[in-house]
Amino acid sequence: MSVGNAWILAIPENLYVAIGELEMVHIHSEIPDLIPISKKSDYCQHQILWQEQHLPLLDLGLLLYGEPLGDKNTNKTENIFLCVVSYMSQRENIQEYGAILSSQLPVRIKVDDKQACELPDSPEMWSMLAISCFNHEAYGTVPILDLPRIFSIQVDDVMAEQESDPFD
Repeated sequence: MSVGNAWILAIPENLYVAIGELEMVHIHSEIPDLIPISKKSDYCQHQILWQEQHLPLLDLGLLLYGEPLGDKNTNKTENIFLCVVSYMSQRENIQEYGAILSSQLPVRIKVDDKQACELPDSPEMWSMLAISCFNHEAYGTVPILDLPRIFSIQVDDVMAEQESDPFD
């Protein structure tokens, strides 16, 4: 039996997702300036500047429900937390960074193998976004995000943006 630590992030519709303990790098209580990505996708439409790096910003509310969690243009950023995450890129096997929005302050929990369960049926995208899932007494069914897979789609777009970015 294996026990590990994870971070719980909140998304709309009272749903929660998890990432590994070591994948969380930094938690911000304010959303920095959002830089639009010209090659918008369902996964992310903005990037942020963090420690002189452009990071793709994943808004699961927008992806799963068409409703963004945070929007600086409409001042919809109260009680939104920005989580800088780290993952190993699928393509080059190097450490990369991205950002995810959470509608609550992320919480660190312990997870046990005996909590494993099937991914939720709805929304249907979970099989593309999560590597596994567990049940938690306080948070219900919690998919564990597959960060390398989610962000691999955006890394090329962000790198292309940096080459022509007037903010550099």
